[in-house]
Amino acid sequence: MDKGMNCFHKTLCYTSPAHGGWGMVRIGMSVPDSFQIFFSPPACGRHGAISSVLHRYRNRLAYYFLEEKDVVSGGYEKQIFDAVDLVLKRLKKKPRAMLLFVTCIDDLMGTDLEELTLELKDRFQEIDFTFCHMDPIRNDSKLPPPQNIQHQMYALLEKKELKKDTVNCIGNLMPIDEDCELYSILNHMGIKNINHILNCRDYDEFKNMASAYCNLMISPNGAAAVKSMNNTIGIPYEEVAVSYDLDIIQNQYKKLMNTLASNISQKEKQAINTIISYMEEQAVNEVENTKKLIGNIPIYIDSSAVAHPYELAWFLHRKGFLIKGIFAEKPSESEKEAFQNLVAVCSDIQIVLPQHPKTMIRSQDIKDTFSIGFEAAYTTQSRYVLDLFSDEGMFGYYGVIKLMKMMRKCYENPVDLKKLLDSYGLVV
Repeated sequence: MDKGMNCFHKTLCYTSPAHGGWGMVRIGMSVPDSFQIFFSPPACGRHGAISSVLHRYRNRLAYYFLEEKDVVSGGYEKQIFDAVDLVLKRLKKKPRAMLLFVTCIDDLMGTDLEELTLELKDRFQEIDFTFCHMDPIRNDSKLPPPQNIQHQMYALLEKKELKKDTVNCIGNLMPIDEDCELYSILNHMGIKNINHILNCRDYDEFKNMASAYCNLMISPNGAAAVKSMNNTIGIPYEEVAVSYDLDIIQNQYKKLMNTLASNISQKEKQAINTIISYMEEQAVNEVENTKKLIGNIPIYIDSSAVAHPYELAWFLHRKGFLIKGIFAEKPSESEKEAFQNLVAVCSDIQIVLPQHPKTMIRSQDIKDTFSIGFEAAYTTQSRYVLDLFSDEGMFGYYGVIKLMKMMRKCYENPVDLKKLLDSYGLVV
């Protein structure tokens, strides 16, 4: 491979089935009591429509398929109002919010979505509206679709009085597992309410997320959302994106101590340090046990499984694991150092662009390799597959421990790729 950033270049894009796990439809459905309408050409709706059926969201989704004449005639914007009116008349229970999705067409047309939002709120006053984008042409922009959708979801929140005993977890698609040490540590800091959008039972609970004292950015895809909430409704944030590097985890907890625990008692600080020391020791042991079991089996890591694949690869390499390849796009600023370290010391490591069409020119024979993530497994035909998606449920030392246990379980119990694809509702 090229030793620098020149291995990343623009190309025609292939879409892996791994992208069907958490598409725009499923992410947007996190908003409780909401309904979605997609305004798009028919071909643009296929992937999301199938995904909504597989994940059982079909009754909360409608499509308004656009034709060329709709765009050329200039009547498209009026049809948005007509479609909303039609959907509301047919629904037995009115939604509290509507997420209206537009596509690449609107990026090219320059549709004034802010003005449309104001007009919709004026006409349908009992419902909140937000426009979301399904525009893969902006994947390499400063606001790619996975960030933009969360930015627009949380734009529904309105300013409230902040509560010092409450924080939000933003960016992570699933709540952090209840067994994670983060909850105990935050409780010792005086934080009693740890919100996540999927734990909101209704729209009112979702709106109450606006009263959090701090937003914890658990995934990089929450970056635009936390920055916007800081500017618009006054909630500060801390960037503590999921990591499996023990040094980074330690620094994250120090950061949270400085932000949230400046006034707690010495007894509480000691309790927190005890938890951290114990969990770190457990994580070190789990890493060692996993390395002993799987030995030097080649490992592939992809960005559908973890938000920071280069960071994870660099950590595992330092612990003696054999990293064979990484399926990911250009590293973010936070991962550049890990990327540079990897290519400097691992001369034969493969950096594979998952969207490149040539990626799928592969043998069908099952290989004696280990893949962290379905995207890498689907391409390499690995025998051992860790079916993790978007760091689901992970954080802190608990995340490292869980990852290591999952790796051992997957090594001892190989899975069938086809069954994995079907069980998770991935779309080919």
